[in-house]
Order: sequence, then structure tokens, then C-alpha cells
Amino acid sequence: MQDVRRLQSVSLASMQRQNIGSIPTAIQLMPTAMTDSLATEVGSTFPITTEAEKKRKTPELVLPPTSAAARAHASASSSSASTTATLLSRLFACPFSRDARDFLSSKSCTNSQRQALALLAGLETQWVNCNQKIPGNISDLVDSIVSELYEPFWFYRASLALDGGQVVAARRGGTVSSTAPKALFQRHMATRPLRESKGQGFWVASCGVQPQAWLGGCSENTTFDAVVHVVQAASGTGVHVGQGQVLTCAHVVDARDDEECEEAGILPSRLGRRKVLMFPSGRTFLAECAAVVETCDGNKDVATLSLGAEIDVSSLPARQGGTDRVRGESDVPAGALPFAELSKEAVELGGRLFCVGNPSNVNLESLSKGRIEFEPPSWHVSVGRCEGYVDPTIQAAKDTQAARGRAPTRGELKLIRQAAPVTAEAGGFLQHSCWTYWGHSGAPLFNAEGCVTGLHCAWDDGNGMRHAQKVQHLHAAVQEAFENSPVTVATKKRKAKTTTK
Repeated sequence: MQDVRRLQSVSLASMQRQNIGSIPTAIQLMPTAMTDSLATEVGSTFPITTEAEKKRKTPELVLPPTSAAARAHASASSSSASTTATLLSRLFACPFSRDARDFLSSKSCTNSQRQALALLAGLETQWVNCNQKIPGNISDLVDSIVSELYEPFWFYRASLALDGGQVVAARRGGTVSSTAPKALFQRHMATRPLRESKGQGFWVASCGVQPQAWLGGCSENTTFDAVVHVVQAASGTGVHVGQGQVLTCAHVVDARDDEECEEAGILPSRLGRRKVLMFPSGRTFLAECAAVVETCDGNKDVATLSLGAEIDVSSLPARQGGTDRVRGESDVPAGALPFAELSKEAVELGGRLFCVGNPSNVNLESLSKGRIEFEPPSWHVSVGRCEGYVDPTIQAAKDTQAARGRAPTRGELKLIRQAAPVTAEAGGFLQHSCWTYWGHSGAPLFNAEGCVTGLHCAWDDGNGMRHAQKVQHLHAAVQEAFENSPVTVATKKRKAKTTTK
């Protein structure tokens, strides 16, 4: 069996020149003639919306002009998107939640602007289109926007704070707090792997972070720094893989109306939806869904989002209501955003993995109301191993048992518990032992070389095993984004428990 440490990696630039034979859905991104200009900075820069950034003459993103990714990028960078980005800058600049409510309720914010924010927040259609001539409707609408966008933004921004209250990259000066997410990663600290309890066969978490020396072999610029969090109450995670493309789970690109679709066993229409994404540098962008590779059973659950207009947060304090200011024109120097590489081959049984994800600001397992027992609560690093891939026949048996409405027999339980994992080619979900929580959906799993080899997507509520999308599905989602007509595939109704809600 090939050691995962010897697996080669591939960036979106090199994939244009290579034949990725072991992954059937590997992409040929664009004609070779278009790749030369991307050799050094492979499409990881974008048009910036602030005047300060425009003066720096950052080169624009280069994508195949007819691709879904190019269309989504153009839409997320349009004048209307820039207007929304400016509105979000004003909203996030409010010192406290009450100030945000006052701003959204005032004449400074029009009905159409509130409607745009409600749509971005994923509110129900009836609330997006509600009659704003009724004062009570405006009040309820404003409360929802604040809880869905404003408060999550400040939760993530504060979690990144450095000593002195600055949200700036360490390379720009300043001392990182010893408990800040990036500082922990730089010290190679991570949550320990899940462990299987004796006799019970249930995978349980190990509390606290410990040194993991092997993490020192991975570049933070192509792993940790490339991970984004979705600024929304339901949370979620993603990873920038270059050329302005962010991979996440399809179910992260959600809206409240999706529940009706899920109950009916059909897939929601996710293409064209926008989300707010934050990098660990603090830079924040609008992004639009360009492609979806998804099945109703959850076996395929990947989406590609194209980054668009940047939301100017450079003048904001590091903490909500604070007086400390960020130095300079931007949280980090202008130029290429960090991006991760997709692994060329699937990780094998026993291969080392680490996950960078977003546990979220809600701890449903805490004994104290409002207390978060996992630290850090964002850009949380956990380590584990590949536990093989789920046998599709075993997964089908689980789905059948769950649909029957009765407890499985001892024989049925034994069959499932003793089932051996299968290879990546034959299997479905990638099983892993990295600790994850509700907001980890879409969180990248990096192999020992620091290349993305999966996206956490769910867990097995029967034994606590974590599930991830395998790397083949990730390549397929990127391929969809660079084609003209991305396709969503439907099969039977989803049974897996997802982790963003």
C-alpha cells in the first residue's frame, strides 16, 4: 500500500499541464495558451473594490471567459455586488448589535438594501419579499439580518485578534496572542484524534490541544491561511484552491427555504447564491456559487464558489466596540491570496490528516449556557488519520435501517460494526478521526504534505465516525466550475447527518 507521505500534489496551474490519471474526474482547466500568464501567480488575485486597492493595480483574475466560474466571478464583482459590499462595510462598522439594528432600521438603509441583505443571509423568501411598510416586519427583518450576518462577522474577527487588539498578519509586525488560532498552528498545536471506546465501538473526542511535531512540515501559507469561514449563523468552512475558487460542501451554500426541498427529497437550487467569506488574515469577500456536485443521499456534497467584491474592513477595530485600529490600508498586503493545492491521489488507510475548521460560536454540548468549551472556536486545527472509505453496500444497509422506523437487530448491528473499509475507488465517504463540530462542514482535510485530500461533510450518528468528501469529488467540482454548464446530479434522498446545523 502506497504511503500517503509519498503522494504527489497538484496545483490548479500544474494540473493544466499534467494528466491526472488516477482520478477520473481530474480537470483540464483551460487551453495551454492561456496558462503562461498564470505560471507565477495562478489566478489568485482579484479586482479589489476599495480605492486604495485599485491604486495598487492588482492584476485581474483570468478565467476561461465562458466558464461557470468566470460568470460567477463577474456577477460577484458587478456594480450591484460592489454596492452590497459597501453596504456590508457600513453594517460591520457599527460598534454594537443595537447600533447595527438602528442603522438597518433608519432611512440610511433603503427597502431594497434590506432586501438584498436578507437574500444574502439566506432568509425565507416570504421575509426577503415582506411588506416593509409594516414597522413590525422591518423590526423582525433587521433582527434576522443582525443575527445572521453582523454578529457572526464580529465573532470571527474577534477570534483572530492579536495582542494589542490588531487583526493583522504576523508578517506585518506585532505579537500573536498565544491562544490565537494562527499562533497555535505556528506552534504545531492541535486537538488530538478521536479514539474508539473499548466495547462500545463509538468514536469519542479527546479534549485539549497538544503539540503535533509533524505539522511543522506543512506550510501555513498553503494550508491554514487558505481556509475560509462562511460568515453566517449556521457557519461553515471552505478552502481557497486558487484562481479565486473556493471549495466547500454544497449544503453550506444554504438558505432557510431549503428545508422544504430536503423534506421532499429533492435538491435545492444553489447556483448563483452568494455568501460572505472571511480569510484568517481578516480579509472578507463576497462569493457566488459557480458549480455544484451533489446527490440527495449526501454521497456527493461539494460546491465551488467564485470570489468577487472585497468588503473593506481595514478601518475596523479588532474587537466589537473596541478603539484599537488596524494599521495600514488593509489587514494584509495586497496581492495574491493564499491558496491550497488539491492532492493528486486519494489518501489511503492510516494516512495522517489534519483539519482546519470552524466549530462555530454555539456549543450544544456545554453544561453552561453561552460557554464554549473548545478553543479556539474558529480556524480550529485537529489531527487524525484516514480510517478508510465507507462500503456503499454498508451505507445502503444503514439507510434502509434508518428508514424502517425500528431499531436494528443485533445481527444487523454486528454486520455494520464489523464491516471493513474499502478503497477510495470503490468506497463512498472518506472516514477520518479528526475532531469536528457543527461548523466544520466544508473544512479541508490536509494530508502529510499539506495538500487537500477531502472536505469534512458529516458524521455517522451510530458510531461517531467522521465522514468527508473524497478528493475525486473535489476535482469534479472544480471541473464543473470551469465548464459551461455545471450539472447537479440527483439520486435518492439524503440520509447522512450534516454538520452545519
